[in-house]
Amino acid sequence: MDIKKFGQRLKLEESKTTKVLKEKEVFIENISILEEILQRSDKLFNGYSIDLYMYEEPFLQIIENMFLLKYGEIISEIVFWYLYDRKDDDGNIYPLVFEEEDKEPVDIILKTPTDLWKFINKNLNNTK
Repeated sequence: MDIKKFGQRLKLEESKTTKVLKEKEVFIENISILEEILQRSDKLFNGYSIDLYMYEEPFLQIIENMFLLKYGEIISEIVFWYLYDRKDDDGNIYPLVFEEEDKEPVDIILKTPTDLWKFINKNLNNTK
């Protein structure tokens, strides 16, 4: 058997469950990293008056655009709210007011990127 031809006709496909799990892991990791970046920038600005926002702005814009391409406007807006507006200056978490048609609005507290992922998958996955 020619070793160079080994596996040429082999085609492996991931199951849908595996793809969703990978997407979940990457989503949670990316949101966690973005949170760390924003918190670090806030600490530098508040503690030492070092403003990295001007430097980071183009990178964050690229990341935001990628979220828009991948998840669409509605989900991306919730992600951006989670990253930029979810907490006040003292670290208190604002609730997300979720309104479904013909239902009373519900306040949802999203504490972690995992909470965000679960909310999106449960309530918004069909809005891409």
